[in-house]
Amino acid sequence: MARHAKSGMLAAGLISGVTALIIYRPHLQRSLRRLTMWLMETSMKPVEQNVEENITSSPTDLQYRKQNVNEKVSSSQTPLPYLNKYSTHISQSSDSNSETGESTTSSDEEEVPSNKLSQNSSVFPDDLPDEGKQLLQSLENYSIYTETVNYKPKSDRNNTDQTVYCKNLFLKDRKGKFYFFICREENNVLLRQLKYKLKAHRNFSFASQIEVEENLHVLPGCITPFVFLSETVSRDIPVAIARDLILEKRLNFHPLHADFATRISFGHLLKLFGHLKRKLIIIDV
Repeated sequence: MARHAKSGMLAAGLISGVTALIIYRPHLQRSLRRLTMWLMETSMKPVEQNVEENITSSPTDLQYRKQNVNEKVSSSQTPLPYLNKYSTHISQSSDSNSETGESTTSSDEEEVPSNKLSQNSSVFPDDLPDEGKQLLQSLENYSIYTETVNYKPKSDRNNTDQTVYCKNLFLKDRKGKFYFFICREENNVLLRQLKYKLKAHRNFSFASQIEVEENLHVLPGCITPFVFLSETVSRDIPVAIARDLILEKRLNFHPLHADFATRISFGHLLKLFGHLKRKLIIIDV
């Protein structure tokens, strides 16, 4: 009898524990997410400080050279004028809302990481258009130094340098409000789930080419978070980024030209948005 009584008490305790777990599961999940977010945010400062030291060294014989952008582009704190101009270097063959514009870059050259960046210059190809150099100068005004390379489509990459290629979605809800979302190029984004996370009105749709040009002042194949350097881009557009990019040190974005990719750490991207006084929303996907 005593054995049966103990078994009954154990079963009752187990049932009570499972019931409590089911009831309080949402609260536990929220607490766990808050703790994870706090840990990631506190780790961002050392990541930002050490990003320059962790970039691997490599040969510099592929037409990339380290030089001070100040030698070619005059310093300026004014809004970037090039965001209202379309360059002939921009490819129009990509999807109207993705960061996967195909370029005509030769696949004979292997894409390799550059030498460690210095504290007062960025790395970029000689043929980077002036608009791109102006963008790099604007970043340097905030002490953000980057590496720009020729863009290669996914099929031509060896990715030995362990960089992350991003896609940028410019979306619109049923009330006509626009949203900007950044995630990994390979992510399959479910718009119905994304609308709940961003608290959008009903369903999302992709912005049209005209809407991209009118609001971001670039062609669809060149959508990039760097457009927010311009004060002509509305401050009412929420900008969100996938949480799994938080600790990445080499995110690839177009420098307003589909033929090039500029690499920047998440820490420096966060630093840029802080200088621009724009909120960067971090969400799970």
